[in-house]
Amino acid sequence: MTKYINKIRERFGSYDYPVFTITDLRVFLGNTRISQRYLKLLINHLIRRKEITRISRGAYTFHKEMAVVGFAYSPFYYGMEDALSYRNLWTQSANPTIITTRNVRNGLRKFVNSNYMVKQAPTNLFFGFDFIKYYELWIPVSDPEKTLIDLVYYNHDIRVDALEKLADALNRRRLAEYLEHYSKNFRKKVMGILKPNLKQKEATTYHTHSSRSIRIVKVS
Repeated sequence: MTKYINKIRERFGSYDYPVFTITDLRVFLGNTRISQRYLKLLINHLIRRKEITRISRGAYTFHKEMAVVGFAYSPFYYGMEDALSYRNLWTQSANPTIITTRNVRNGLRKFVNSNYMVKQAPTNLFFGFDFIKYYELWIPVSDPEKTLIDLVYYNHDIRVDALEKLADALNRRRLAEYLEHYSKNFRKKVMGILKPNLKQKEATTYHTHSSRSIRIVKVS
C-alpha cells in the first residue's frame, strides 16, 4: 500500500491537481491493474490519516485552502461577493460561492470547517468569467458585469458600498451584451439597480428579491 500512497501523494498533492477523483486514480494507476475495491481502500486510508478531504461525492483534495473546492464542481466559476473579493472590490468576509452547470443541489456546504455556497446555472448563462492567479492556483472568477447580473439573478441582497464599487468597474457595453441573453424584464431590473444615486451613505443594502421594485434599506 505504501508504494501506491507515495505515488498518489506525489501526483495529486501538487496544485496542478487541486482536486482528484477515483477515476483519476484509476487512470493514473491503470498499468498496475489495481481493483476498484483497492482504490477505495487507499482513499479511505488517506481520509483516516487526514491527508485528504472529501469535497463532494467522488471528489477529494490534499489541500486545505477553500479556493480548491470549486474544482470539484467543474465546469465552474467563483461568483457573487466572492468574485468581488477576488477582484479587490469587496473587503467584507463572505461565503465562497461556486456557480456551476453541474446537476447539483443548490445550497450551503462545508469544507474544512468553513461554509461555501453552490448554485447551478443554465448552460446558456454560463459565461462572463476569466482566470485570476490566487497563490499557486489559477481560478475562474466572474467579471464585474456577470457578478452584478448573478447577484440579481439569484435574488441576492447587494450592499450599496459593494454596488458602488461594481458600478465603477463595469464595462457598460459588455453588460449590455451579456443582458441580451436574459429577458426584457430582467434587463430592466438590472439597469434599474444602476440608475439610483448610489452615494446615499445612509443606505447599506439593495434587496433584489422577486420582481417587485428594489428597496433601499437603512441599517443602523
